[in-house]
Amino acid sequence: MKEHDWVLSIQDTCFINYTHHPSKEDLGEIGTTEQGISGLVMHGSLVTTLEGLPLGRLSQTLWARPRAEVVKATKRRTKRIEDKESYKWLESLRESVALTPRDVDVIQVCDRESDIYEFFAEAQKLQAWVLVRASQNRVVFGEEEADKLWSYMDSVPAQKVFQILIPRKKNQAARKATVEMRYKEVEVKRPVNGGCEGIESLELTAIWLIERHPPKGAEGIQWMLLTNLLVETNEMAFSCVKWYQTRWQIEVYHRILKSGCKIEDCRLETRERIIRYVTLMSIIGWRIFWMTYVGRVTAEERCTEVLAEHEWKALYCHIHKKQRVPKKVPTVYEAMRWIARLGGFLGRRSDGEPGTMSIWRGWQRLTDIAETWLILSPIYTCG
Repeated sequence: MKEHDWVLSIQDTCFINYTHHPSKEDLGEIGTTEQGISGLVMHGSLVTTLEGLPLGRLSQTLWARPRAEVVKATKRRTKRIEDKESYKWLESLRESVALTPRDVDVIQVCDRESDIYEFFAEAQKLQAWVLVRASQNRVVFGEEEADKLWSYMDSVPAQKVFQILIPRKKNQAARKATVEMRYKEVEVKRPVNGGCEGIESLELTAIWLIERHPPKGAEGIQWMLLTNLLVETNEMAFSCVKWYQTRWQIEVYHRILKSGCKIEDCRLETRERIIRYVTLMSIIGWRIFWMTYVGRVTAEERCTEVLAEHEWKALYCHIHKKQRVPKKVPTVYEAMRWIARLGGFLGRRSDGEPGTMSIWRGWQRLTDIAETWLILSPIYTCG
């Protein structure tokens, strides 16, 4: 993080399902009582550059939910934020701010679940930057009388039309969407049943993206973003949109943990042991994620930026079936593709760049190959 002036801290929650391992102890519900799903809740932040390169896991907490209680909606709204599970957003914000190096600005990027008045108020208190996708149609004050957020922004003229890339979903291929963008500074009123007494309103900027004519069968894009960043130009508003799009990186990270590292296949039985295991795999999962992307953004750097000397030498000799390593150190790009080949990546013209799963499988193989190389290294020489 110290090498960058600005970074993104992407917060999100992941549910780890251990229902299929009934011998596990001290787990909690991660669904409704009727579903009978048990496991752990994991919440934390993944730090990336503004371009999306994952730099590491900045905060992470795992816990087991207590058995769900039936609580009336009116009582739930009046509970203190400290007594709600949504307090996780504030805790992660505080931890991220506390761990951030000096002279580095961090933007907290969060999805709709974090649209909590107390979260924005805490960011104001900590002088932290936040970028949140709104879910609450809050009362706002514009240039005139009070209005609701969506209807107020609908009255603001569109300031820019452009295309954004929508990543592939379960039943929809990746596509480009033509969206209108409008932005305006608003004063958000404190909810009637909200906390933060003494902070009756907050000054934020709303950025609204809407796709007027989505393709047939596709759900149109409609994002309402709220931020305390200074947004005075189309370029800054567009940057906020790009930074919010980077939020998908944490979903890729969670997929690596589940599909690549297979944390839900863990056979440990007690909650404390599982938490230690998941914590370790979280670091490994980030490493694999980082290696996948660093091969794309720093392709021409020497591979010693990502591999130890014995690792790249073992990799080179194994791939090329040689006992002599070159004098010129291979590039990061070359090394990442060789590792991916170990993991089943074919490298055909239509295959694109290696993905995280092939890198993960290749890295597991490289670990054994490198250990063997250390044992046999006396027979290898530089050519």
